[in-house]
Amino acid sequence: MESRPSRFQRNWALLVGFFFCMSGCASFPGKEIPDYSFRDLAPPPTEKICLVVPETVPEKNRTSMEEAIAVLEKSGYFLKAPERCTPDGESIQYALSLDFRNDVKAANIAVAILTGFISGYTLTIVPGYGRDDFILTAEFRKKDGQLIKKYVYQDHINTWIHLTMLFMMPNHNPRAAINEIYQRMLMNFLYDFSRDVQKGSLAMQTQSQGNNINSSVS
Repeated sequence: MESRPSRFQRNWALLVGFFFCMSGCASFPGKEIPDYSFRDLAPPPTEKICLVVPETVPEKNRTSMEEAIAVLEKSGYFLKAPERCTPDGESIQYALSLDFRNDVKAANIAVAILTGFISGYTLTIVPGYGRDDFILTAEFRKKDGQLIKKYVYQDHINTWIHLTMLFMMPNHNPRAAINEIYQRMLMNFLYDFSRDVQKGSLAMQTQSQGNNINSSVS
C-alpha cells in the first residue's frame, strides 16, 4: 500500500519552501586592499603606452578586457588607439597581461557546505556563509617576453544567506561584489604602476608605440 505524506510533513515542506523563498543572498567585498581613485595616481607622462587587444582573447573574456582597458585609459598612462600603432607589430615594445581568477580553496567549499546544511536545517535562522577568494596578476614584460615586473593582488567576497539578506540582494549581489573587487584591483595596479613609472624603476620608454594587452578571466 502506497504511503502518503502526513499533514505535518506537508506543512513542514511548505514551511521550508516558504523560508527558502523568503531568504536572501548578499555578497560583500572583503576590502583587503586599499580603495584608490584616479586622483591618487602619480601624474602620467606625456607619452602614452598604446594598447592593442589581440584577436586571440576568448570571446567570453572580451567584455572584461574592454572594461579593464577603459580603466587603464582613464588613468592617463595607457591609450587605445590602433591607428597610432603599426599593424605589423614591429613597434611593439611592451606587453601587459592581466589574469583575474577565482582562487578555489577546499576549506572555503567545506565551510559553505557545512553552514549551508545548518542554515537549511534551521530554516535559515542560522545564516549560511560562503567565501570566494580572487587574485589579479598583472605582468609587464618587454617585447621579447622578459618580465619587467609582476604585480599580484588578492581580495575576497563574503556571501551570506539569511532572512534579513532578502532586502539587500539588489545592491549586494555576487556579480556586483566581484566587479567591485576587479575594479579595486585594477586601481591598485595602476597606483603601483604609476609610482614605479614616476620613480623610474621600470626602466622603460613610454613611447607612443604599440603594446599588446592580453587577458585571462576565470
